[in-house]
Amino acid sequence: MYHDASEVLTGDLPTPVKYFNSQIAQEYKAIEKIAQQKLVDMVPDELRDIFEPLIDEHHYSEEEQSIVKQADALCAYLKCLEELSAGNNEFLLAKGRLEKTLASRRSAEMDYFMQVFVPSFQLSLDEIKPGFAAVRFWPGGGCALPGQNILKRKQYRDQQDADHHHQYGKGHAYFDKIAK
Repeated sequence: MYHDASEVLTGDLPTPVKYFNSQIAQEYKAIEKIAQQKLVDMVPDELRDIFEPLIDEHHYSEEEQSIVKQADALCAYLKCLEELSAGNNEFLLAKGRLEKTLASRRSAEMDYFMQVFVPSFQLSLDEIKPGFAAVRFWPGGGCALPGQNILKRKQYRDQQDADHHHQYGKGHAYFDKIAK
């Protein structure tokens, strides 16, 4: 999948502008469709049937569309965290809006990513270099230096797994992925 591939031709239009009103949104969708078709037309004939469903988002399944929407919102959210960490408070409102969007698009995989990986996006270069003992705060209280409170972290992960098992049931894609 090449999500937003058409933006190499159209550029990226900020979401508040894109959805300012229904007429702008409708026209922009038409422009995106034209750009997607131009991209498909640029692919060699023998590869066109392979690339068309990857470029044209109308070929995506509902599950793929959902994942793409989550990833899109997550990418914008991470950009907000980056800007806020750099002292750019212009992204404060966008961060709040995106937190609501992410909360409305929750999944076990998204929860896992938010809990495990997102905190590292707020670290400075000094904090991510090898050997730096960054303090971590864990949901439910407490903090840990690397190598300490391992039991607390394991208990937290076990509780998360139990919560996901209760919420999604055995055999859910979340468990299949971590089992591998």
